[in-house]
Amino acid sequence: MSKITNLKVILAVSVFLPAIVCTNSAGRTIYVDAQASGNNDGTYWVDAYNCLQDALTDAQAGDDIWVAEGIYNPDQGKGIKPGDRNATFKLKNGVSIYGGFPTGGGDWDDSDPSVCKTILSGDLNGDDVEVANPTDLLDEPTRAENSYHVVTGSRTTQTAVLDGFTITGGTKNGGGMYNQRGRPTIANCTFIENASHDRGGGMYNQDSSPTLTNCTFTKNSAEYGGAMRNWYSEAILTGCIFLQNSSLDGGGAVSSCYSSMKLTNCIFSGNSAGGEGGAIRNFYVQDKLVNCLFSGNSTQKNGGGIDNSQSNPTLINCTFSGNSAEYWGGGIYASGDEKNMPTLINCILWANTTEHCSQRAAQIYGHKMAVNNCCVQDLAEDLGGTGNIGLDPLFVNPGNGNYHLLADSPCIDSGDNTAVSSSAVTDLDGNPRIIGGNVDIGADEYGR
Repeated sequence: MSKITNLKVILAVSVFLPAIVCTNSAGRTIYVDAQASGNNDGTYWVDAYNCLQDALTDAQAGDDIWVAEGIYNPDQGKGIKPGDRNATFKLKNGVSIYGGFPTGGGDWDDSDPSVCKTILSGDLNGDDVEVANPTDLLDEPTRAENSYHVVTGSRTTQTAVLDGFTITGGTKNGGGMYNQRGRPTIANCTFIENASHDRGGGMYNQDSSPTLTNCTFTKNSAEYGGAMRNWYSEAILTGCIFLQNSSLDGGGAVSSCYSSMKLTNCIFSGNSAGGEGGAIRNFYVQDKLVNCLFSGNSTQKNGGGIDNSQSNPTLINCTFSGNSAEYWGGGIYASGDEKNMPTLINCILWANTTEHCSQRAAQIYGHKMAVNNCCVQDLAEDLGGTGNIGLDPLFVNPGNGNYHLLADSPCIDSGDNTAVSSSAVTDLDGNPRIIGGNVDIGADEYGR
C-alpha cells in the first residue's frame, strides 16, 4: 500500500474541464432543498421540494432540477414506501439535475459540489458505518437494508443529465448507478463506497453508452469491476479518477466484456483485484486510452495495471508506474491471438513489478503486441516496434505520486506526433499536448 498515490497529488494532476451545462431556458427550474420550510412545491428556493423524488415526478422534458446540499434517499417522497430497497432516483430524458447549491438556495454561480455536498444515499436507515477496506462493504451488516441501485439511467438518452452529486450506499449490480440500454450524461459526480456481490459496485452498464466527465470513483467494491462493469456497452470517460476500488475477482476498478471504452485524461491509482487486472480487466474489448495514468494498482494474478484477454485496446501517451502483479505483467498483460493484442504508442512503462518474472516482463507481457515510441524498462529486442527507448523517464517524484517529467527526461520530444488525437489536444494536466514541436512520451507534456 506504500506505493498508492496520494489523493491530493492525484487531484493536482487531474484535468480541469468545465462543468457540463445543459440548462434549458425553455423549461422550468424546479428547486429541491431538504431544509426548506415553505410550500414544498418546488417553485422557489423557499418553497423547494424537500425530496428529490417529488421533483423528478414533477419534471418534464426541458426542465432543470436544482438541488441544495444535504442527504437525499430514494425511498423518500410522495407515494414511495419508506424502506423500499427497490426505490431509485430514475433519470428522465430532457431533464438535467444539478447538485451543489447551498442550503437556502442560490444562483447558478453559487453552485459548488466540492463545498456544498449533495448526497444521493442508499443508506435508508442512516446507520452505515465506515469500513477499513472496500471489500468489507460486501458483508457489512449496517448495509443490509440499503438501496439496490441509488440511481438508474436505463432507457435514457444523452439528454438525461446528472451533475454535481455524491452517490453512495448502493448494494447490488451497479449499486451506485445501474444503466440498461441507457445513454445518460454524468458530470462532476463522486461514486463512493458502493458495493455489489456480483458486478460493478459503483456503476453497471448493460447495452449502454454513458458519458462521464470529471467523475471520481472511490472505495467501491464488487466481485467483478469494483467501480464499473461494462457488458456490451460503449462508455466514454473524460477526466475521471478511479481511486482505491477493489474487486474479489477481475478488474479492481473496471471490468469490461464485449464492450468498448474511450478514456481520455483519466487516472487509476491504488485499485486492487483478487483476479486479473488490478485497475482494468478486458475480455473481448476494444478500448482507446489517451493520456491516462496508472500507478499503485495491484493484482494477485496478471496485469497490475491492465489485463487484456482477446482484446485489442489502443493506448496513446499513457503512463504505467508502480503497479504490481503476482505473476505476469505488472504494468500490462495480454493474452489471445495476434488479431487481439494491444497497440501502445508514446507510453511509459517503468518500475512496475511482479513476483515471478524479469523486469521487462514486469512492465509488459504478451505476444504480438505493437509497441512504438514507448519508454520501457529493461527494453529487449523481442519487444519489436520502432522508436522505443529503455532509459529512465526521470519522473519528478514518483514516490509521492508526481509523474511529471524532469527537464532532462529522455521522454521529452521523443513521441510520435501522428498518434496524437485531434480530440485530445491537452495532456493530463490540461496543458497543450504538444509543446516544442514534438509530443513527449507519457501522460504529461513537459512545460517549457
